[in-house]
Amino acid sequence: MYDRYYETGDYARLYEDLERLWYEYMGDGIDAYVQNLLEEHFAGRTVTARVERGGEVLARTEWAWSEAGPQIVALLAESRWISVPTWYNRPPEDAERLILSDGQGGEVVIHECRPFLTAYGFHYKSVDEAGEEKPLFGGMCGILGLDGQEPQG
Repeated sequence: MYDRYYETGDYARLYEDLERLWYEYMGDGIDAYVQNLLEEHFAGRTVTARVERGGEVLARTEWAWSEAGPQIVALLAESRWISVPTWYNRPPEDAERLILSDGQGGEVVIHECRPFLTAYGFHYKSVDEAGEEKPLFGGMCGILGLDGQEPQG
């Protein structure tokens, strides 16, 4: 069945088709998992959010999850999510990243140039209803006031 991919070397197409099939069968479960991931991990805690580029901290804020958590969960709920391998379409090292941390080792990373959320060693890609990539970096930074604006909430 997959011989045509290997014969032509069209591995990107193979991955896209496998991704579509995976999402067709697992999509709703992944959506619910990602939406609840931050809520379950950060609820009741003080969260540090920082924007980094190449290891340099560009902006930083600290807040109680109850202040901005509901807006973040709502933003995540606007996307569909696909689980992707960590090597797939990896963002460049010098790209900006928004890192949410609980100060106890748990971190969630939102990538600027790719619509990825990384948590606990797994990557999740954000897409809209049509399957097009849907970046979250700007929206998250806006909620947290890390884009020069006042925090929402």
